Amino acid sequence: MKKVLPYVLILTFFAFEARAAEVTVFKSSDFAAYDQAIAGFKEVITGVELSEENMKGNTEVGGKIIEGIKTRNPKVILALGTRAAELSCKEIKDIPIVFCMVMNPEKYGIKGENIIGVAMEVSPEKQIFNFKSALPSLRSIGIVYNPEKSGNRVKAGKKACQKLGIKLIEKKVSSPKEVPGAFRDLVGTVDAIWLLPDNTVLTKASFNFILKTAMEEKIPLLAFSEILVKGGALLAFSTDYRNVGNLAGSLVKKILSGVAPNTLSLASPEGELILNLHIADFLGIKIKEEIKQKAKVID
Repeated sequence: MKKVLPYVLILTFFAFEARAAEVTVFKSSDFAAYDQAIAGFKEVITGVELSEENMKGNTEVGGKIIEGIKTRNPKVILALGTRAAELSCKEIKDIPIVFCMVMNPEKYGIKGENIIGVAMEVSPEKQIFNFKSALPSLRSIGIVYNPEKSGNRVKAGKKACQKLGIKLIEKKVSSPKEVPGAFRDLVGTVDAIWLLPDNTVLTKASFNFILKTAMEEKIPLLAFSEILVKGGALLAFSTDYRNVGNLAGSLVKKILSGVAPNTLSLASPEGELILNLHIADFLGIKIKEEIKQKAKVID
């Protein structure tokens, strides 16, 4: 027995090391949406040994984590959030990386032969389709945006509007100072206003102005996040973060089966309709029961 035990221990050690090295989950910070994505990821990735690392928003901590990941050499890295994805992309070239929960990955140079991921936002086409489904009488939508930051999304949204017989009225701005005037120009000309995650347009101060104006004029706001719906927008078609994790899990499974990251396509998440019934009542808008049943309702 004494002669066998060391070999058993050695074999057990190497077996554990092999399992532990399969997938490392590396997140930028503690954030509820990241945890939802990880939960979705674990629904898809079963029977795989996972290790989890959190850089807690600290680049120095992140650097040390990256060095540890290189030493352990996992088969795949799941990077959640911009900081974790950017750091992984910069420092690791020989391990496949799947990123998610990253807004505008191109802006941060998150690309490479070993990198693939899941888009952060649902497509403009899906948003417009769901806005129209919830508000069948919708004929015109107004939007204020910075072309340099949101031009592509507005272009895609305009095509979707044309297919559904909706007129998209655009107001372009290049600085936050132009936002109030642009929104005032839309008053009385549109059935609703579409809000985008455009930081030239949407700040805490500007949202307060936009919301006040919209409520005074009884114009519904169509948004992109639950936070804005809780804040006073009528509805949003927002990213389902659990679904983002599901999609990331599917990409990781393919890579573990031998598929190269550079042969895969960026995955696009499903969304969920979020509805504020208090605002609907205030605006005098009746929402069909079938829409309420499939939406996440804030009442």
